[in-house]
Amino acid sequence: MNIRRFVTPVIASVVVVASALLAGVAGFLWPSPIASAGQAVPTVATASPTPEALNPELVRAQTVAAYGVFPLPVSVDAINRYHLTKKDLRGIKAAKELAATPHVRSIRECESSNDYRSQDRQYYGAYQFLTDTWLSNGGGRFADRADHAPAWAQDYIMYRTYEADGWGQWACA
Repeated sequence: MNIRRFVTPVIASVVVVASALLAGVAGFLWPSPIASAGQAVPTVATASPTPEALNPELVRAQTVAAYGVFPLPVSVDAINRYHLTKKDLRGIKAAKELAATPHVRSIRECESSNDYRSQDRQYYGAYQFLTDTWLSNGGGRFADRADHAPAWAQDYIMYRTYEADGWGQWACA
C-alpha cells in the first residue's frame, strides 16, 4: 500500500480543519471588519467533498439531470469533444447494450474478427461499414471512416443503422 496516498489527504484535511478553527477563534476574539459592516463572512473551502456529495443517490440524480443517463456511457471529455446531447447519450447507452448481445458479437466477429480498426478494401471498422453508410448514419461527426472512430462511436452508428434499416446491411447477420 502506498502510504502517501493515505497520508496526504489526511494531512490536507487536518490543515483545513485547523485553519477553519483558527479562523473561527480569530473571528470571535477579533471581529472581522467585513462581518461588522453587515456583509457575509467569507467561508473557508474544504479539501474533501461534503457527505452529501458522496451520496450515491444524489450523484445518480445529478448525473441524470445533467446528462440524461447514469452511468455515463462515455467520458465527459468525449461528451464535450463530440458535442453529445442527452439523446446521443441515451442512444450510445442502448448501443452498448445491443453491442454486448451474442448476436451482435457474432456479427462483429464475422465481419472483422472483432477488430474496431479493421480495414478491408472499401469496408472499415468492427462492423465493416462502407464509407457512404457510415456517413449517412451520422458517423462523420466522429471520424471520416469507421476505423478511425472510437469503438463506442462505431457501436452507436451500428445501432442507428440497425434502427433505420434492420440487419440487412450486414451479410453476417
